[in-house]
Amino acid sequence: MSASHSVFGRYLIDSASNPPPYDVFKNNLEILEPGSAGLAQAFTFGDTYLFGANVVNAFRLTANRIAGGKQPSAYDAAGLGPGDIGIKGFFYLPHRPMQAQITGGLNISSKTLSSLGSNATGSTRAAIFSGSDDLSVLRGNHQLTLGAQMSLWWTNSYSNQYATLQDTFTGQAIGLGMADFLTGNVANYQIGTASGQNKKNQYFGLYGGDTWKLNQKLTLSYGLRWEPYFPIVHLDTGVYHFDPVALAKGIKSTRFNTTPPGILFSGDPGFPGLSGMHTKWANFSPRLGLAWDVNGDGRTSVRASGGMFYDFPATTYMQGFANGPPFTPRLTRTGVNLTTPWATEPGGDPFPLNYGKGLGPNDAIWPLYSPLLTTDYDTPNMRVTQFNLSLQKQVGTAWLLSASYIGNATSHLWTIKYTNPAVYIPGNCSAGQFGLTTAGACSTTSNTNQRRLLSLANPATGQYFGSIQTIDAGGTANYNGLLLSVQRRVARGVTFSGNYTWSHCISDPGGQTKAFTSGVEGYPNPYNRRFDRGNCTIAATDRRQVFNFSAVADTPRFSNSVLRAVASGWKVSPIFKILSGDYLTIANSQDRALNGSGQQRADQILPNPYGNKTVSNYLNPLAFGQSSLGTLGNMGPGNILGPGIWQLDTAISRAFQFRETQKLEIRVEMFNITNSFRMKDPDPNFGSGTFGQVTSALDPRIMQFALKYVF
Repeated sequence: MSASHSVFGRYLIDSASNPPPYDVFKNNLEILEPGSAGLAQAFTFGDTYLFGANVVNAFRLTANRIAGGKQPSAYDAAGLGPGDIGIKGFFYLPHRPMQAQITGGLNISSKTLSSLGSNATGSTRAAIFSGSDDLSVLRGNHQLTLGAQMSLWWTNSYSNQYATLQDTFTGQAIGLGMADFLTGNVANYQIGTASGQNKKNQYFGLYGGDTWKLNQKLTLSYGLRWEPYFPIVHLDTGVYHFDPVALAKGIKSTRFNTTPPGILFSGDPGFPGLSGMHTKWANFSPRLGLAWDVNGDGRTSVRASGGMFYDFPATTYMQGFANGPPFTPRLTRTGVNLTTPWATEPGGDPFPLNYGKGLGPNDAIWPLYSPLLTTDYDTPNMRVTQFNLSLQKQVGTAWLLSASYIGNATSHLWTIKYTNPAVYIPGNCSAGQFGLTTAGACSTTSNTNQRRLLSLANPATGQYFGSIQTIDAGGTANYNGLLLSVQRRVARGVTFSGNYTWSHCISDPGGQTKAFTSGVEGYPNPYNRRFDRGNCTIAATDRRQVFNFSAVADTPRFSNSVLRAVASGWKVSPIFKILSGDYLTIANSQDRALNGSGQQRADQILPNPYGNKTVSNYLNPLAFGQSSLGTLGNMGPGNILGPGIWQLDTAISRAFQFRETQKLEIRVEMFNITNSFRMKDPDPNFGSGTFGQVTSALDPRIMQFALKYVF
């Protein structure tokens, strides 16, 4: 715009489409496999203005939108839905085939035979709008900065997972699972409604800082950021709070007439709006750093810094609220026949039902032993304190050596705690005790709900509560690492850098991407979070040793014209890395503790848990065993080391100059250039047929080519 004023704008659009296999091949075996489609758009606008030589202001606006989701196939054309094959009842999706789990037979859910509900379809729409302004002022030996940022975003997502009929056939009627399936004798019949998530959130941050050059050798940097935490706003009204004090006093919600005591919803006295949590206004983040030029010649420096930072969950995190009762009702019946599943139901078929934010005061359905998700009103958001110290030394004119300590400490790490676990009761009981239909062991997986804390304390009210998952913000974590690096600047056409990291990450349980009400998340000992403290396992964050080497080499300019035309100007860029293995948890799919929790672990019964570390025998299955009933496994989390990996990648490129303003660039990139076999982690699921075996590998050699014309 002028010498002191510039603006820019950018717009990007990207789309993808993968049609459902059935729509392409018309094969009924692929009827449940979904397709996917998406469209992403991004817009950026920037304005930079110079108020004189020492004052710069930068203003930015961004807008991003994503529209996508999983698409159903044209399953109505196949005629395989519950309404097509003669099942009497109302179905929101009458032409969508049911999903079935058959003991001794196939699981009818997708062509990949995955678990029930894994191929639900639905759309997602997300939009985020942000604005920021940053002002920089130079005054003497100070550089002052001041800025603010504000963001608003919305996420709307929909799923038909629970509106799909899901049946289990165990053979309880005839003796064989397939026989029950063919005759329509269902052991477990579950159907519900679709679910919708409508969330919004916002962010605001204000900061100020100063970089102060005290003298020729020492520079100090300090600042403060204020970023209050605004909890997720549930526009779908699907948020509630479980209050054990209200349960004990028999206090019920004023919003619904049919929900049990102890459950409070938005609109009830004291409930924080549509968030379910209070805003945290006092989130201040100080930062401090220094740089010391030891000798004043710019060849040796010491740097140190520390700062505090806040984080917050994504808008999709708390899906468990709207996915559970009463907003997404799911009804389960046992021992029915597919022909007339509601034959013995008082009043007949209860569907259709009101659901979502359209629920009226008398519409809420609350099945017995419903799973819940809850959080405290004053739950804080996660905070990370980071700190580092580094020494840098220039050797000669081309070498730079560096040694750094890097650390952080996390507090208020969110995880899931079971607050209504089942109590293990040893010995045998008579029929009628703790929900038993026949005499036998007092504790089994079939009477988990009757043994829960609330059921034992008061069966009349406790019967309404199954697994209660509470967001626990008390977790902590820490990371400490030593980073050594060497860098060689360009000399004789070659530059390279290498680094080695020796580190350790340890954490309480946490890191769930979403909080559901299905009972599959959470630490297994509800009375001791530290029982699950161990090596970090989320996203392979605890790799103790990491080595990286990269280089760029230019071929020389040959004097011979033919050689110069053929061999000069090429760039070769190898990248080589070696990583030690990450850490695995030996998971036990059985509820051996009989407390209703997931994520339980096996016993280690031999000192050495490893086999010969080959594909078929990485772990020794004989080194593990089931824990005794009523107990948790003796293994800690994340204490099995997986295989290390290495990889060599290379890029080769050259630019051919035609005219002063035109050139042609070619580039070849090769990943895993040696085409080596690199194992992934072994199967850590104890009891699996492939437990301890490596069933997959990293990519083979991949090559890609690029051609670029610049004019």
